[in-house]
Amino acid sequence: MNGTLSTAATGLNAYNTKLQFISNNLANSQTTGYKSTTPEFATLMTINVIEPSNAGGAASAGLQIGTGVGVIGSATNFKQGQPVETGKPLDLMINGDGFIPVVKQDGSRLYTRGGSFIINADGQISTRDNMLLDPEISVPENTESITIASDGRVLAKLSGEVDTTEIGQIQLVKFANNNGLRAISGTYYERNIKTSGDEITGNADENGFGSMMQGYLEASNVNSTKELVDMIETQRGYEQVSKTMTAASDMMKTLNQSL
Repeated sequence: MNGTLSTAATGLNAYNTKLQFISNNLANSQTTGYKSTTPEFATLMTINVIEPSNAGGAASAGLQIGTGVGVIGSATNFKQGQPVETGKPLDLMINGDGFIPVVKQDGSRLYTRGGSFIINADGQISTRDNMLLDPEISVPENTESITIASDGRVLAKLSGEVDTTEIGQIQLVKFANNNGLRAISGTYYERNIKTSGDEITGNADENGFGSMMQGYLEASNVNSTKELVDMIETQRGYEQVSKTMTAASDMMKTLNQSL
């Protein structure tokens, strides 16, 4: 294949990948807790056509030709989204650093920035898709109201009692490299100890962890205006690379006709 065509093909693939990320970001611009993501690119192998030399006292830098661009990964923007007040006592948001650990039915742990929690049929606080807080927190049957303090303490107002009773503590987790986490559906994350590092566990309002905000949800941090500008730039870049393929094809056609 003509070298120009193969190089241009990598560019088209890169721009198409970028457009997929933009599309996903825009689709989730109203998703609670969603964090925008972007692809990361790097140049592919460079071919040394002529090696650098100093033969005969005349220095030559040689000749190197690039072979295009490749997608090497993605990066998640963990900047905090804006708080959205809901007034619901089990809607939680972390104002600052940290994740709330939850447990799947198979016992594995996931991490979330918060969301709408409920009291399940067993009286335990869980996510709407039936994942329990870790450590678990059970709510007494005679609970009239629940207050979640900024430090994560869960306080229940029991019927017939004046003072509240502490029924649990919401712990937070953070990682050395948040971008090493694996994002899965439902705005949850999985740990990858090779890339994210091990868990650092603590309580809200302590040791660099954020504070808990009861009755709030964290909005998506997608900047729709920026995404639309990126989309226009991506479209133009795709068109420009396409023109190099057209030019290369025309040059080959001219060569064939002249032979």
